Amino acid sequence: MIRILLVEDDPVIRDTTSYFLKCQQNFEVVCADTGGEALSHAREKFDVILMDIRMPVMSGLEAARQIRAMSRADAQTVPIIAMTANAYEEDVSQSLAAGMNAHLAKPIEPQVILDTLAGYIGSKN
Repeated sequence: MIRILLVEDDPVIRDTTSYFLKCQQNFEVVCADTGGEALSHAREKFDVILMDIRMPVMSGLEAARQIRAMSRADAQTVPIIAMTANAYEEDVSQSLAAGMNAHLAKPIEPQVILDTLAGYIGSKN
């Protein structure tokens, strides 16, 4: 079973993405709607984290930085994939600088999510 932490504050995007992923074989999806909630969940073992960038209180960038700073053994290696409407080169650079592995621009096509996930967790599937 592939465990995915989906961090998204927009309930429509969160529910739609979660439903789509849960319909895929071998995906278990845990949802969070804030950066702080993402940090709480990140104490658990996940195979990948899908992280919105623009959220109130704590951005996805800050949440990614804090996840990378955790003392967990996998804090430096768990793939964190940005999902955001911010699609400029500067936005991609900021995501990577915050410790994210990839940057997907919204709206995200379902096949793009699956292809990106396969690149990071394909060997576990």
